[in-house]
Amino acid sequence: QTALTVEGKVSNFDIVYSGGYVKRNQHSIADYSDYSEFYDKMSGSGIYYTGNDGNPIMPQQFVIGAGDFEMWSQELRMTTPLDKPVHATVGLFLQRQMHNIFQNYTMPGYGWSSVYGGNPAGFGYIPGTGPTGNPTDVSVPGYPNTIWLTDEQRVDRDRAAFGQLTYDITQQLSVTAGVRFYKYDNSLIGFYGFNHNFSSSEGTGPKCQPAVVKNSPCTDLDARISDTGHVPRVNVTYKLTPNAMVYATYSKGFRPGGVNRIGGNVPYAADFLTNYEVGWKTQWFDNTLRWNGAFFWEDWKNFQFSFLGANSVTEIANGGAARIKGVENSLDWLATPNLLLTADFTFIDPVLTENYCGTIGVTDCPGPNSAAKGDYLPPGGWIGPIAPAGANLPVAPKFKGNIVARYSLSTMGNWKPYAQVTAMYQNQTAQVLRGDQALVVGNLPAYALVNLKLGVDGTNGVHVDFFVSNLMNRLAELSRYTASNPSVDNQVYILPAQPRTFGIEFGQDF
Repeated sequence: QTALTVEGKVSNFDIVYSGGYVKRNQHSIADYSDYSEFYDKMSGSGIYYTGNDGNPIMPQQFVIGAGDFEMWSQELRMTTPLDKPVHATVGLFLQRQMHNIFQNYTMPGYGWSSVYGGNPAGFGYIPGTGPTGNPTDVSVPGYPNTIWLTDEQRVDRDRAAFGQLTYDITQQLSVTAGVRFYKYDNSLIGFYGFNHNFSSSEGTGPKCQPAVVKNSPCTDLDARISDTGHVPRVNVTYKLTPNAMVYATYSKGFRPGGVNRIGGNVPYAADFLTNYEVGWKTQWFDNTLRWNGAFFWEDWKNFQFSFLGANSVTEIANGGAARIKGVENSLDWLATPNLLLTADFTFIDPVLTENYCGTIGVTDCPGPNSAAKGDYLPPGGWIGPIAPAGANLPVAPKFKGNIVARYSLSTMGNWKPYAQVTAMYQNQTAQVLRGDQALVVGNLPAYALVNLKLGVDGTNGVHVDFFVSNLMNRLAELSRYTASNPSVDNQVYILPAQPRTFGIEFGQDF
């Protein structure tokens, strides 16, 4: 990873060039046996394979992964003199990201099959002497023991031109307006899937084109999405006093669209967030009390969200429209020269404002089995919208807050002792958006955690701390998920908070 920044002046104009380059190679081997246990068994694949002796092979899977990531970015900015009532910044931005994705899903003993009647999967002995027919190679070509292979290259290209103008109308009142013009061009090409002898729906076969990505058997995914547009920003600030200001902001942001890692899915489009915000930043009582906060209203259009889809591959889709209303608050109070109290909290109301039916622009989806083609449904079908209007957005608690009390003693020689207590709380939170998957995954219950720390700070930059995390030893749930598609795999995994932990930390500031 490397970066370069060049700063200078042309006349009275400030010029800044900033560039960066990152290259990262990753290799991994991961146990994927939970996939075999739940997904393969339910779908009729690995659990039905047997060896020459008629006994099942070990259905355990491993994922052999590799990833080459490379990114470069460049930005050039010019700013007019800031001492003038009117000043501006203009610039250009370029970025290119390339990611080679390799995931080899292997099953020890997998590779050959003979079809025989009565097997619900349609596959039987490995290899050789099945009751009917000759053995057939079902490994992905070129990769023995491989049931599924992903070998793809993703390239994301971003360009932008931006400008911002600020007018200091008075010493108290300033108005800023800006706009960013953008263009993105994202592509994904390569191979994903099975050997066509195992499954003709995805992978090798007559429809798979000559290989483009290195070491892939052929090419069955070649998709691209691009778009142009602009997003604005307007901000007004007013200084009530030297220690207090209020502001109002209108802004719009976006995330580029892209291509999913398996074919048959419509590329997901860009999503846009329009933000309306009014806030304040203040200091009181000889700067012993700082109070900042804001009220905001956000309209989210075509928002992107991820879920486990066919073959338990993560898909990204656009979810229609949502609205987020809220207030955030930050309070710091130096109650005494030794005692600092801090309180931060956020109240939000994040809800869908229209039904999500699985397709952009479609909001009327009554009746059974209304999910989009390819979606997995619970037994009996899913009734009504996949996610109805008024449903809470996932991973966003309506309330989250924390308080900190830190008491510092007077300096003792070269050391300054302190004691600190931290407490946080958040209410119940939805984990996934889709109603069919939420029935399986469930919600995260509300929880509170308390941490304690005692320590000393040295005048030479040394600090030594004794800490107790999760003082009350609460079994809080930080995340819930299934290893494969929730409509196939009903085994929910829960990531708990770290249990009560005692420790000592030593640090040196240089």
